[in-house]
Amino acid sequence: MSKIQGKPTQNWNDFVKEYLLTEYESTVSGACMSTKQGIPVLNYGELSHLKQADMKYFLSLFNPKPKQEDELNEIYLPNTRFKFRVICQTYKSIYGTACDRNGTGLLINNLPQGVLVCIYHHPVSREVAVNRVEAFCDRLCA
Repeated sequence: MSKIQGKPTQNWNDFVKEYLLTEYESTVSGACMSTKQGIPVLNYGELSHLKQADMKYFLSLFNPKPKQEDELNEIYLPNTRFKFRVICQTYKSIYGTACDRNGTGLLINNLPQGVLVCIYHHPVSREVAVNRVEAFCDRLCA
């Protein structure tokens, strides 16, 4: 652990492992986090294939749009067969469920540092996945 302005800080990889991948290991089966420029800084599991162009797509979902285009209906996971129906959209997050109703969900969180995309599958419920990923984002932004 190092110190920034007298406060102990965790190594980035240790932080992610402890609070996203280990603590919630049974929740998310894939995660990718990028900077605001779309450069991936974390690739894990099923989302380890996502590249800068893919992450720019997710970042673009939070760009201001004309009023008539405020709400999304579907999100595509690049380079996969997954298409998600948007069930919740706010200025900081978008949640979707797989259109084929197989119990797969996608969580996209707009962070001050970039964007976090996570995927989960049945038997994990949407509520559990959302609560756990949001808790990670809260820790990250604290």
